[in-house]
Amino acid sequence: DSADSLDSIEPAERPLTMMTAGQIVHSFPNGEEPRTEVKEDVLLTSGESLQITTPYLVALGRDFNTIHTEEGVEMRDRSQNMFVTAGVMDYNQDEELLRLEGDPEIEFYKAGTEDVEATLRGAVIQRDFAAENTAAWGGVEIERENTLATGEIATFYEDADVIVLEGDPGLRDGASQVRCEKILFYPEKNRILLYNRIRGYLGGQ
Repeated sequence: DSADSLDSIEPAERPLTMMTAGQIVHSFPNGEEPRTEVKEDVLLTSGESLQITTPYLVALGRDFNTIHTEEGVEMRDRSQNMFVTAGVMDYNQDEELLRLEGDPEIEFYKAGTEDVEATLRGAVIQRDFAAENTAAWGGVEIERENTLATGEIATFYEDADVIVLEGDPGLRDGASQVRCEKILFYPEKNRILLYNRIRGYLGGQ
Protein backbone atom coordinates (compact mmCIF):
# COMPACT_ATOMS: atom_id res chain seq x y z
CA ASP A 1 0.00 0.00 0.00
CA SER A 2 1.05 3.66 -0.16
CA ALA A 3 0.60 6.87 1.77
CA ASP A 4 1.40 10.55 1.35
CA SER A 5 3.50 10.82 4.50
CA LEU A 6 4.94 8.92 7.42
CA ASP A 7 4.46 10.92 10.59
CA SER A 8 7.23 9.51 12.75
CA ILE A 9 10.00 6.98 13.14
CA GLU A 10 10.21 5.42 16.58
CA PRO A 11 11.79 5.74 19.03
CA ALA A 12 11.58 9.53 19.13
CA GLU A 13 15.09 10.02 20.48
CA ARG A 14 16.66 8.72 17.28
CA PRO A 15 18.22 11.40 15.06
CA LEU A 16 15.86 10.98 12.10
CA THR A 17 12.33 11.43 13.39
CA MET A 18 10.09 12.75 10.61
CA MET A 19 9.59 11.83 6.97
CA THR A 20 7.53 13.28 4.13
CA ALA A 21 7.42 12.19 0.49
CA GLY A 22 5.24 12.05 -2.60
CA GLN A 23 4.83 8.27 -2.39
CA ILE A 24 5.64 5.53 0.12
CA VAL A 25 5.24 1.89 -0.94
CA HIS A 26 5.48 -0.97 1.59
CA SER A 27 6.11 -4.59 0.65
CA PHE A 28 6.36 -7.66 2.85
CA PRO A 29 8.48 -10.36 1.15
CA ASN A 30 7.97 -13.85 2.60
CA GLY A 31 10.55 -14.58 5.27
CA GLU A 32 12.27 -11.23 4.81
CA GLU A 33 12.24 -7.87 6.52
CA PRO A 34 9.57 -5.41 5.39
CA ARG A 35 10.82 -3.21 2.56
CA THR A 36 9.73 0.38 2.05
CA GLU A 37 10.40 2.46 -1.06
CA VAL A 38 10.09 6.20 -0.58
CA LYS A 39 9.86 8.38 -3.68
CA GLU A 40 9.41 11.97 -4.86
CA ASP A 41 10.80 14.86 -2.83
CA VAL A 42 11.81 12.75 0.17
CA LEU A 43 12.51 14.82 3.29
CA LEU A 44 13.86 13.47 6.59
CA THR A 45 14.04 15.88 9.53
CA SER A 46 15.02 15.97 13.18
CA GLY A 47 13.70 18.99 15.04
CA GLU A 48 14.52 22.27 13.34
CA SER A 49 18.24 21.64 12.84
CA LEU A 50 18.69 18.53 10.66
CA GLN A 51 17.22 18.01 7.19
CA ILE A 52 18.03 15.30 4.64
CA THR A 53 16.60 15.36 1.10
CA THR A 54 16.81 12.77 -1.68
CA PRO A 55 14.65 11.82 -4.68
CA TYR A 56 14.44 8.14 -3.64
CA LEU A 57 15.40 5.78 -0.83
CA VAL A 58 14.83 2.22 0.34
CA ALA A 59 14.26 1.36 4.01
CA LEU A 60 14.36 -2.09 5.59
CA GLY A 61 12.65 -3.23 8.79
CA ARG A 62 9.42 -2.18 10.46
CA ASP A 63 11.20 0.68 12.22
CA PHE A 64 13.28 1.69 9.17
CA ASN A 65 16.40 0.23 10.80
CA THR A 66 18.49 0.78 7.66
CA ILE A 67 18.03 3.39 4.94
CA HIS A 68 19.82 3.42 1.59
CA THR A 69 19.89 5.56 -1.55
CA GLU A 70 22.14 5.72 -4.59
CA GLU A 71 20.34 8.63 -6.23
CA GLY A 72 21.99 11.52 -4.45
CA VAL A 73 21.40 13.11 -1.08
CA GLU A 74 21.73 16.51 0.59
CA MET A 75 21.94 17.06 4.34
CA ARG A 76 21.82 20.40 6.17
CA ASP A 77 22.69 20.46 9.87
CA ARG A 78 22.09 23.95 11.20
CA SER A 79 23.27 22.99 14.70
CA GLN A 80 26.74 22.30 13.27
CA ASN A 81 26.60 24.90 10.48
CA MET A 82 27.29 22.38 7.75
CA PHE A 83 25.82 21.26 4.42
CA VAL A 84 26.56 17.77 3.04
CA THR A 85 26.12 16.31 -0.45
CA ALA A 86 26.84 12.78 -1.69
CA GLY A 87 25.81 10.29 -4.35
CA VAL A 88 25.24 7.34 -1.99
CA MET A 89 23.87 7.26 1.58
CA ASP A 90 23.54 4.42 4.08
CA TYR A 91 21.95 5.12 7.45
CA ASN A 92 21.77 2.63 10.34
CA GLN A 93 19.35 3.83 13.02
CA ASP A 94 20.38 1.27 15.64
CA GLU A 95 24.05 2.29 15.41
CA GLU A 96 23.19 5.94 14.65
CA LEU A 97 25.68 5.99 11.77
CA LEU A 98 25.29 7.85 8.49
CA ARG A 99 27.75 6.77 5.76
CA LEU A 100 28.21 8.80 2.57
CA GLU A 101 30.02 7.84 -0.64
CA GLY A 102 29.97 8.99 -4.25
CA ASP A 103 32.00 12.21 -4.09
CA PRO A 104 30.79 13.27 -0.64
CA GLU A 105 31.42 16.87 0.38
CA ILE A 106 30.81 18.98 3.48
CA GLU A 107 30.61 22.77 3.44
CA PHE A 108 31.14 24.48 6.78
CA TYR A 109 29.31 27.79 7.15
CA LYS A 110 29.95 30.77 9.34
CA ALA A 111 27.33 30.63 12.10
CA GLY A 112 24.06 32.29 11.13
CA THR A 113 25.10 32.90 7.51
CA GLU A 114 25.49 31.11 4.18
CA ASP A 115 29.18 32.09 3.96
CA VAL A 116 31.34 29.00 3.39
CA GLU A 117 34.33 28.88 5.76
CA ALA A 118 35.77 25.59 4.49
CA THR A 119 34.96 22.55 2.34
CA LEU A 120 35.80 18.94 3.29
CA ARG A 121 36.03 16.13 0.71
CA GLY A 122 36.98 12.45 0.85
CA ALA A 123 36.22 9.04 -0.64
CA VAL A 124 33.96 8.25 2.35
CA ILE A 125 32.38 10.50 4.98
CA GLN A 126 30.71 8.99 8.05
CA ARG A 127 28.62 10.80 10.67
CA ASP A 128 28.37 9.24 14.13
CA PHE A 129 25.38 10.90 15.80
CA ALA A 130 25.95 9.18 19.16
CA ALA A 131 29.63 10.18 19.40
CA GLU A 132 28.93 13.57 17.81
CA ASN A 133 31.74 13.40 15.30
CA THR A 134 32.15 13.19 11.53
CA ALA A 135 35.04 11.33 9.87
CA ALA A 136 36.31 11.37 6.28
CA TRP A 137 38.95 9.15 4.76
CA GLY A 138 40.57 8.41 1.41
CA GLY A 139 42.17 11.34 -0.39
CA VAL A 140 40.82 13.87 2.08
CA GLU A 141 40.89 17.56 1.15
CA ILE A 142 40.00 20.62 3.22
CA GLU A 143 39.72 23.74 1.09
CA ARG A 144 39.58 27.24 2.55
CA GLU A 145 39.89 30.24 0.23
CA ASN A 146 43.33 29.77 -1.43
CA THR A 147 44.51 27.19 1.13
CA LEU A 148 44.30 23.43 0.53
CA ALA A 149 45.00 20.87 3.27
CA THR A 150 45.32 17.19 2.30
CA GLY A 151 45.63 13.90 4.19
CA GLU A 152 44.13 10.44 4.51
CA ILE A 153 41.86 10.84 7.56
CA ALA A 154 39.94 13.84 8.89
CA THR A 155 37.75 13.83 12.01
CA PHE A 156 35.41 16.68 12.89
CA TYR A 157 34.78 16.77 16.64
CA GLU A 158 31.54 18.72 16.78
CA ASP A 159 31.56 19.77 20.46
CA ALA A 160 35.10 21.12 20.20
CA ASP A 161 34.49 22.54 16.70
CA VAL A 162 37.82 21.21 15.41
CA ILE A 163 38.78 19.11 12.39
CA VAL A 164 41.86 16.92 12.96
CA LEU A 165 43.62 15.95 9.72
CA GLU A 166 46.04 12.98 9.83
CA GLY A 167 47.82 10.57 7.48
CA ASP A 168 50.90 12.55 6.35
CA PRO A 169 48.86 15.75 6.08
CA GLY A 170 50.03 18.69 4.04
CA LEU A 171 49.08 22.32 3.62
CA ARG A 172 49.40 24.28 0.39
CA ASP A 173 48.97 28.04 0.27
CA GLY A 174 49.98 29.52 -3.05
CA ALA A 175 53.57 28.45 -3.71
CA SER A 176 54.14 27.43 -0.08
CA GLN A 177 53.87 23.75 0.89
CA VAL A 178 54.24 22.35 4.42
CA ARG A 179 53.79 18.86 5.89
CA CYS A 180 53.48 17.84 9.54
CA GLU A 181 52.12 15.15 11.88
CA LYS A 182 48.66 16.68 12.32
CA ILE A 183 46.72 19.67 11.09
CA LEU A 184 44.01 21.14 13.32
CA PHE A 185 41.43 23.34 11.67
CA TYR A 186 38.89 25.39 13.62
CA PRO A 187 36.09 26.41 11.19
CA GLU A 188 34.33 28.90 13.50
CA LYS A 189 37.57 30.59 14.52
CA ASN A 190 38.89 30.47 10.93
CA ARG A 191 42.19 29.17 12.34
CA ILE A 192 44.67 26.46 11.27
CA LEU A 193 47.26 24.86 13.59
CA LEU A 194 50.17 22.74 12.30
CA TYR A 195 51.35 20.21 14.87
CA ASN A 196 54.71 18.42 15.28
CA ARG A 197 57.43 17.50 12.75
CA ILE A 198 56.71 20.54 10.57
CA ARG A 199 58.69 20.62 7.33
CA GLY A 200 58.41 22.15 3.89
CA TYR A 201 59.14 25.37 2.09
CA LEU A 202 57.69 28.85 1.81
CA GLY A 203 57.34 30.62 -1.51
CA GLY A 204 59.31 28.97 -4.29
CA GLN A 205 58.78 28.74 -8.01
